[in-house]
Amino acid sequence: MIAKVAAAGAVGTAIRLIGVLPLAVAVYGDPLTLLLLNTFGCAVAGMVVATLDVSPLRSVLTHGVLGAFTTFSSVIIAAGRIGHSLGLVAEDTSRMTSAGLLLAFGYVAVSVGLGLFAYVATCRLVAR
Repeated sequence: MIAKVAAAGAVGTAIRLIGVLPLAVAVYGDPLTLLLLNTFGCAVAGMVVATLDVSPLRSVLTHGVLGAFTTFSSVIIAAGRIGHSLGLVAEDTSRMTSAGLLLAFGYVAVSVGLGLFAYVATCRLVAR
């Protein structure tokens, strides 16, 4: 089962890279685009969970494909870029200021919150 989920993760990564290739610069350069992409992936995960009974296929799709498609590491990188791109960096260092860190933490909180909302809302809509 682990091998299937790992292979599905490779598929999810490929979908993310190939599927958004025309938007690659925007996705990795624009935190809002990344937020929308990850929220979409969470909504699809909600649809999969609501429509498939607990099964190996559901695990492969949610943990493998969609887990790789909606990578949290991308969120962390985007959060770090927000503070740096706005110049919220302490003088003579690469460390963000308190305002930069607060903005980065806010972005992570919004990302997690919207992802959870999209997942739960889609589960409920599809289950009706």
